[in-house]
Amino acid sequence: IACVLDSVRSAHNVGTFFRNSECFGVKKLYLTGLTPKADHPQVIKTAMQTEEQIDWEYNRETQTCLKSLKSDGYQIIAVDTANSAVSLDNFTPAAKKLALVFGHEQFGLSLEVLQQADQIIQIPMFGSKNSLNVGVCQGIVLQAILSKI
Repeated sequence: IACVLDSVRSAHNVGTFFRNSECFGVKKLYLTGLTPKADHPQVIKTAMQTEEQIDWEYNRETQTCLKSLKSDGYQIIAVDTANSAVSLDNFTPAAKKLALVFGHEQFGLSLEVLQQADQIIQIPMFGSKNSLNVGVCQGIVLQAILSKI
């Protein structure tokens, strides 16, 4: 499993991605767009040294990163609340290599990124806000997917 962060602005959230990734065995993080890099002081503080344990790279363009992952055999899974999204409860991975794409905290994933996805999934929610912190979202998605493989 790889995770792609598409302009996740908050360095604290990026640090959370590193911690979650280390806990759930994510192979690599791809930081794209506006996402702070792993050497940012707030990422380091929140990551608690996991930024040194998880392989990562920065790509300016998310679409280029996704094309490369797809050519390497990854199934691209966008995590978003789009109308066409399948509930995480009903999602079954179709490939051994998964790239989970998480987006901007306020605006989500761009239409261009959603169009590159092989599938769009969403966490079933029952409250009126219909929104979770993106780092919390990653933890929920990883746990659910790992329980199915």
